[in-house]
Amino acid sequence: MEVVTFKNFVLPIIKTLDTYNSLLEFHHKRTAVISYHLGKELNLSKEDMFTLVVAASIHDIGAITIRERDDLLSEEVQRPKDHCMMGFRMLESHSSFKDVAYVIKHHHIHYDELATYNEEISFLSHVLHFADRIDIMSDNVEKSAENISSIQLKLKEQAGTLFHPLVYSAFEKLVRNSDFWSSIQELSIDSIFNLLDIPLHAELNYSDVVSFSQVVSHIIDFRNQFTSSHSFCVAHLAKKFGEWLDMSSEDCDKLLVAGYFHDIGKISLEPELIEKHDAFSQDDKKQYALHSHFTEKILEDLKANKWFEDVIEWASHHHVDYQFTNGSNSIEHSKAEFGARVIAYADIISALLEDRPYRQRLHIDFVFDILEKEYSTLISYDIFEKLVTKKDEINNLFIECNNEIQKLYKKEYPNNI
Repeated sequence: MEVVTFKNFVLPIIKTLDTYNSLLEFHHKRTAVISYHLGKELNLSKEDMFTLVVAASIHDIGAITIRERDDLLSEEVQRPKDHCMMGFRMLESHSSFKDVAYVIKHHHIHYDELATYNEEISFLSHVLHFADRIDIMSDNVEKSAENISSIQLKLKEQAGTLFHPLVYSAFEKLVRNSDFWSSIQELSIDSIFNLLDIPLHAELNYSDVVSFSQVVSHIIDFRNQFTSSHSFCVAHLAKKFGEWLDMSSEDCDKLLVAGYFHDIGKISLEPELIEKHDAFSQDDKKQYALHSHFTEKILEDLKANKWFEDVIEWASHHHVDYQFTNGSNSIEHSKAEFGARVIAYADIISALLEDRPYRQRLHIDFVFDILEKEYSTLISYDIFEKLVTKKDEINNLFIECNNEIQKLYKKEYPNNI
């Protein structure tokens, strides 16, 4: 595996997710810019600046549904703890994101409620909370002197109750600089990270790559109870298929990551489509089919690292209407196409074994009947012949993976069950 760093793996994902996220529409980027300015005004250490800006760049990662989006984009957030805790849970097991996770856990903290907490609250959570609310109050508002004065008055009235007074004091100094408001729109995620006095080339190991990829997959899968375990199941099925098909150990590792990423393009689709509980109409299917294209667009900056070339190819070409060339002789085709075929089978099998609001999960024998009749000659009959001999093992692996993630989902989203 080539050297993987924050700069060539995590940062491109953070940037493109914000660009393509139909729920939040650059809210993370703007909040990161505001957080950066507040942090500089507060003379935070370079380590705290890095943690703050990373946290701001992904702080609403736990906001999964339209309801949560609408709540977060209002000035008075009614149920902030749900998405804060979900974001925390997504990140806490990732060693490189532990500090970030704790900042996100309390990023809607009320200053006057500090005494009610039985744990230490990071000052950075207060900074992030304030930056987040500045963006909500000021986005799509003309930055006239009158409007800026109105925003500042609202924030001042809540300093010492909702907001930390030190953070508000820093903001008072910032707004004297006319460039502050324009920079919120003009500065990019890349430019903000380049301004930080900290190296972005810290190496990540394979476990870091896998755990962050899984975090990213939850952004899509957790929008709907019925798909909450989908990418997790696809990833683990694909890796196991690769082992059975005598793919190299490295390629099997790539299949796991590609499985986690294969549906990330859905973040660009209308949320109503992702959360839909009815069977898709023909128009829905056309819209839905675009997600593979967006997966490729979101991941394309990872091509700077050669290790990810196969991952991107396999993740973004697992549909292509299954128009693989000469599916019956797939072994003879390129490694790139072969990996996409493996992901395609893992994706279809997982989907057919999952419950849907309009049907129960299908029996594994019926799943393979469907595969043979409708997909095997389109994707690869060679692969089908190998997998059909392993269908009981596939069923058991799916159940194990599905139960693991369903347990997490039900714990964090009991109201969505």
